[in-house]
Amino acid sequence: MQTQYKHLVVDFYGCSFNTPANNTLIKEHVFSILSKVGLILSEHLVCKRCSDGLSITIFMSTGHIVLHTSPNLKYVALDIFTCDEENTPEKTIPLLKAYFKPEKTKITHIRRGGFNNQPDMKPRIKISIAPLRRVKNTGARVLKLFSKKKQ
Repeated sequence: MQTQYKHLVVDFYGCSFNTPANNTLIKEHVFSILSKVGLILSEHLVCKRCSDGLSITIFMSTGHIVLHTSPNLKYVALDIFTCDEENTPEKTIPLLKAYFKPEKTKITHIRRGGFNNQPDMKPRIKISIAPLRRVKNTGARVLKLFSKKKQ
């Protein structure tokens, strides 16, 4: 039997937190996104951390979702694991990106449970950078290049 489970590890960098102290609003929005994509939640645990961050652990009958926010670092970490091939946790990513508005996103796909299948432990990583951030990076490189030539 070759069962493969889906495990997504997502990092959002440079997020915009409009109301960092309003963790209730973040929690409600995350729950509405998960229900929109059809993930059925059974229980959840919410912890407010001392740095105004929020940690949400959501248990499903077919897996779990863990979300950590760090407004002072403008960072959100997301971990989605599902053992149901019908679930598509990838659908949550664009909706969460639209909410947190990160400058850079790193998505790691891991196929778990592929017995006798060595490649499942090599994650597939996808990195995307917001266009504005790309322009800033390019401008900084050009300025650095010109400043080196003058010396």
